[in-house]
Amino acid sequence: MVLGFNVAEENLKAKAKVGVVPEASNIYEEMTALENLIFSGELYGVSSAKRRSKALELLKEFNLTDRAGDIVLSLSRGMKRRLTIACALMHNPEILFLDEPTTGLDVQSAHQLRDQIRRLNKEGVTILLTTHYLEEADQLCDTIGMINKG
Repeated sequence: MVLGFNVAEENLKAKAKVGVVPEASNIYEEMTALENLIFSGELYGVSSAKRRSKALELLKEFNLTDRAGDIVLSLSRGMKRRLTIACALMHNPEILFLDEPTTGLDVQSAHQLRDQIRRLNKEGVTILLTTHYLEEADQLCDTIGMINKG
């Protein structure tokens, strides 16, 4: 069960409530930041009337407004990571899976991303975070589970 939906029988309804941010970016580097967000909205079933406004809102939230028209290939790793998370939020998920969100980021980008994760959680998004950084888990999580030897 995910948010009251039986995933065996209602997997599309469950998926509509979940955002996923994999460790390896799933954004399209040949597209612009804005195009990625609009495309993600289309994939998640966001109405065409709302896609652009939601994309612009997320660009602002993730401090990417001035890079909206830039090809993703030209963005820094931290910007790409923020864009990947923004894409996962296009449909206002209630649950967000983050796999190693700060791995490989510089100190400032990692700090900004942790602040955004805290903000999302305060806004009511349930966040499931995988990380190898125990200090990060301690800072961001209410409940921690550990996997040892697989």
